[in-house]
Amino acid sequence: MNKRIIIALVAIVFYSCELKLPEEPEAPAWYLPITIPLIDTEYGFEGILQDGIITTTAEPYEDCGIDNNCASVDEDGSQGNGLYDLGEIFTDENGNGIWDEYGLTDSLNNMIQIEFESNFDSIGLSIVEQQLGLNFFKLDLSDIAIDPQVIQSEMTYDLSENLPSPLVDPTVIPVEIDIPDSENPLINTILESCSDFIPDNEQNLSIPVDLSSVPDPIALATQEISEPIVVEVPLDIDMDAIDLGDLGEITVEKIILSDEMEWEVEFRNGLPFIIQSLNFNIYKGEIENDDKLTSLSIDDILPYTTVTDYVLFDSYELTLDASLFAEIEIIVDSDEAPQEQCDLNICISDGISIDDESGEVLVDENNFTIYDNIDDCNTGCDPCLGENLFVCVSDAVDASGNIVGDPTLYQGESAEFDCTSSCDPCLDFTVAVCIADAVDASGNIVGDPTSYQGEDAQASCEGSCSPCLDLTTSVCVADAVDASGNIVGDPTSYQGENSQAICEAACAPCLQQVTYVCPIDSNIYDEEVDCNDNCAIACVSVDAFACLTDALDGDGNVDVNLIQTYATSGECLAACDPCFIEPIHACTTDAVDDDGNVLDDDLDGDGIPDGITIYNTEGECVTACDPCFNGSIYVCTTDSSVIDGDGNDLVQYSSEAECIASGCASCLEESLNGWSIQDDEITFNLNGDLILDTLVINLEINETPEVEPILIDFPSFDQIEVREALIDDGTQFDDFGLDGQEDTNDEGEGDSVNQEYEILYSNEFILNVNNGFFGDAELELNFSNIYDGETSYSESIVIESQSSSSDTFNLSNKRIGDRDLGINLESIEIDYDFSIQDGQYRIPLTDNILSIDETGYSAEVSNIKLKSISAITEEIDFPQVQSVPMQDLPAGFEGFEIYDIFMDMNIYNQITINTVNATFNLTGKKCPSGMDTSTCFDDDTIESKNFPFNIALDSPNRTEENVCGYQVGDIATTRISINKDSQITRYFCSMDDVEPYDIVEEPFDGENNVNLLDFIYFGPNQMNMVGGVLIDGEGTLRENDNLWGDFSIRAPLAFVFNEDWVFIPQDISIIDAMDESLSEQISNSLVEADFNAEFTNGSPFGISMSMLVSDSTLFPLYLDNLGDISPRCSNNQYLDQSTCEDSEYTWLNYSDSLSDIGVNSVSFQQINNNDDRAYYVEFMGQDMNGEDSLLFWVGRIIDVSFIEPQEVDDNGFVVIPSISFSTEVLDATRVSWFTANEQRYMVPMITLASTEGNPSALQTTNYLGVRSFLTLILDTGGISNRSDRIILHQQNQPNSVK
Repeated sequence: MNKRIIIALVAIVFYSCELKLPEEPEAPAWYLPITIPLIDTEYGFEGILQDGIITTTAEPYEDCGIDNNCASVDEDGSQGNGLYDLGEIFTDENGNGIWDEYGLTDSLNNMIQIEFESNFDSIGLSIVEQQLGLNFFKLDLSDIAIDPQVIQSEMTYDLSENLPSPLVDPTVIPVEIDIPDSENPLINTILESCSDFIPDNEQNLSIPVDLSSVPDPIALATQEISEPIVVEVPLDIDMDAIDLGDLGEITVEKIILSDEMEWEVEFRNGLPFIIQSLNFNIYKGEIENDDKLTSLSIDDILPYTTVTDYVLFDSYELTLDASLFAEIEIIVDSDEAPQEQCDLNICISDGISIDDESGEVLVDENNFTIYDNIDDCNTGCDPCLGENLFVCVSDAVDASGNIVGDPTLYQGESAEFDCTSSCDPCLDFTVAVCIADAVDASGNIVGDPTSYQGEDAQASCEGSCSPCLDLTTSVCVADAVDASGNIVGDPTSYQGENSQAICEAACAPCLQQVTYVCPIDSNIYDEEVDCNDNCAIACVSVDAFACLTDALDGDGNVDVNLIQTYATSGECLAACDPCFIEPIHACTTDAVDDDGNVLDDDLDGDGIPDGITIYNTEGECVTACDPCFNGSIYVCTTDSSVIDGDGNDLVQYSSEAECIASGCASCLEESLNGWSIQDDEITFNLNGDLILDTLVINLEINETPEVEPILIDFPSFDQIEVREALIDDGTQFDDFGLDGQEDTNDEGEGDSVNQEYEILYSNEFILNVNNGFFGDAELELNFSNIYDGETSYSESIVIESQSSSSDTFNLSNKRIGDRDLGINLESIEIDYDFSIQDGQYRIPLTDNILSIDETGYSAEVSNIKLKSISAITEEIDFPQVQSVPMQDLPAGFEGFEIYDIFMDMNIYNQITINTVNATFNLTGKKCPSGMDTSTCFDDDTIESKNFPFNIALDSPNRTEENVCGYQVGDIATTRISINKDSQITRYFCSMDDVEPYDIVEEPFDGENNVNLLDFIYFGPNQMNMVGGVLIDGEGTLRENDNLWGDFSIRAPLAFVFNEDWVFIPQDISIIDAMDESLSEQISNSLVEADFNAEFTNGSPFGISMSMLVSDSTLFPLYLDNLGDISPRCSNNQYLDQSTCEDSEYTWLNYSDSLSDIGVNSVSFQQINNNDDRAYYVEFMGQDMNGEDSLLFWVGRIIDVSFIEPQEVDDNGFVVIPSISFSTEVLDATRVSWFTANEQRYMVPMITLASTEGNPSALQTTNYLGVRSFLTLILDTGGISNRSDRIILHQQNQPNSVK
């Protein structure tokens, strides 16, 4: 459905329109309005005010810009713009925290007025002092001093004379160790051999001796030291020698020893034993009280050594009521093991003998000989059998070897000689046995051996018997081997005496063997046939000869592998033995045992008795075999079995040589354990003295004598009766420089640095005290009439013993005198008292010397500076003060009348006196224009008017009630307001208070205020204020307490304009430069230009305004008067300057004003023939070439008159402003001023209409508001195809149909 409608509509439109294409394309054109904003500003009348005295009641501020820095120029233009900008410092007069266009509320808010502000010079007692030549507050007390007072003279006492020295006498204990003789001679012998030696009685020796009978050597040696040694050390110090004179008496409680005291203990151990512990104690009083002063313990002191150690103290305090007791305890370990040995070299043989009857070895230990050294013992002692004994055994044996009697014994020193001389030692009773007779040729025993015995037994036996049987067996090996070397039987053996000869004759030892070798393959064949059968060529025969004897092994068996072969028969016979021989030789003597029996056992079955030793050769047998039996016996005398008499274990030797060779020692070496002794003694020395560090005494002090108080005169003054004075803070000084004179500007004056040559008022009382006493001293100072708060000032200081003190007492901020007492202050009184308390004190000593230094004190007083004086004054006049005169009024403000005078005074008073009155005189003059102010007031010919008035000023001491709670130094604030109607005095408790605590109003009744009315009606243009102060009554004076103040005179101006008054505000609007292409397009397409404005009138005046534009920020006020720049009167009726000015008109001289800005000519174009005001003015000046060139120009855009405000109050002040609108079509010239591609400036020129002689008030809240814009109507056809940018921009603008 919708599609059908759309198609139908398209068809209708298509066929209903006559569509023609233009011959050439044309852009569509229409009128386009463009609005350009110009000014949107309110122009306040405050902007017309100049620096000086023309001001408003607005709260004052520093016009330094929003950064509040007057030193730099703000880029935003807020500095010096005549307007308050947020951030600038201001005086918050009404305390609401924000800047107000008006400050103190009155009926003339913001009214433009003359305001004269100034300050009073501060005046105070310092100025009065200079005038009177007095010094109320500086007291020179440098000559006041307390003479030195000596309380105790110097004293010295040496206490060493009464102290024991040495502290303990040397102690000597002789050491005597005497061991008594023993009943045992051997023990005595041992003790004698070990001289200077004490044996241990609990040791065992290898000789039969018992030492337990010897006394215990440790117990014997320590009898003298079994109990501690006690020595008394008396203490007797004569303290009566210490005389304190009148000061008091002392008694000694105790003494304290110096902790640096050192006692050396030297101890000599004269014992042969280790002293387990030496204990040294010193007791305070009896030992049983166990109150130790000191103790020392030294352990493990070696024998015969001296040790040194130092005493440690358990306490350093001693009382004098008892002596010291020294205890020396020596402890020896009764179980101490012997540390040394004494060597015993004992010859045992001297105590051994053989019993003649029993032959028993007898030991007599008493005959043991002990030698000093082993060498002597070995030399003098026989090791074996200790006594010679020789036995001739042969005497008991017959020739047959039978025992026929006893052997002969030989004893004594010549026993050996006698025996050898008398006895045949080799009696041949040897039994010679021919064993061979019992053995056949085969080695078999066939009977008994033949025995030969007697003297010739050996010879007979050797002659008849061959002891070495030839049992050699000869074997013919060849008989057992065939020609091929094969064993075919047993070899033939031959044995017996001739076995070797028979064997060699019958046996061919070498066997010849022939072998055959095949030359081709070297194979060997036994048979030639076999060789030929196996060899292709003829075989070769080879002969070989073998030694068959070699075939016997070590056991007599034949081993064919042992057969050696030779190349020839001769080689074989030369190298081969015919028979095998095994020689056998036997020692038959070995077959005899110790009892002489023949041993015939043959356990190995070899046919030879086992006892017979077999040798390889006869020579070996003869050498090794002993033919005879020797039965000799010897014993070792140092054998333990000999010493102990144990015969069962007795070792016997067959000869003396054998005994010695066995290692038998000649002497027995023993070590006797014990201790070596010396001729010594035990000594104990204590090297040291009592060194006293401190005496602890009781002091009883007598009363110290009273002293007269110190009186320091206080200065007096004729006009002041001082009752009380407050001392300053101690930091003040005369900053007068090097010469000490004020106002000479010499070196150091006024530099605020206290130089050493400048007087400092430190307000100090300096006390120097020497306390040479042993106790702390207390000095009490009482400043009887100096008060710290409500009580008199006092100080108490403690000076430590044996020290000096310099104490400074600061009197700053303290009060001298008491005004409530009603008496004048004539002097400063100081009482003082020096005391030392009774009680216990500690007196330090040096090297046991008691020294008491001098005790005394002195004092001095510094310069004192008073901060205030409470006094009764008698009419002290202060010099007059004068304010700075009001400066010249700015030019152009001659046409005003004073509507009223409002005088506001703020007077601040620190002078705390009951009555403080001020007298002031306000003087006004009409000073000629250009005359210096001081010249004007010095010229008595110039008429003046005076307005004198009196003020009862507030004071911290004005009322008895003191509702403000004033303290000395507080500021009493008096604010005075005077106008033509009354004088109002307001009293404030604080400079910051808003509400007064008291108000005094004095209305003017027409008679008392005649002078003020005359002053107002006189209409002065310059004013000056002078005044004086008088104080009287009771109160408090301070040197730097002053009276000062400020005042302002506000004269609201009622302007009288006899002619129109023109001014230009300071605010200038800036119009940015227009783009050159845009400017050209506007110029080509402009149809119409309208200047539109909205005006707000917030002033009571008839006002007209001209909008000006320029290429500069310079806008002369006299623009409309530049058609004629020749000097003239603003009223053409007056031709000369004096007449003009006397008629209260303005003499115009624009040339001078123009030259100040570099203009030497103008080109003036008036509006039209009927209006000679400026339309366009060019200002010309010379360029660098001296040619006239355009400096700047000013053009008038529009004139407008403001309608009256909608509502004003009874005073003529605007309540509701009026708003009006205006539109004016501009010509092309004026439009070009705005469309140029240069920056332009706009400002209104405001004209206030003449008041026609009637005064009219002007407020700073009055303002004129201007909102203006320029409307340009452009033909788009004129700008098409010229700038795409403009066209695009204009597409956003509302369209207007051409």
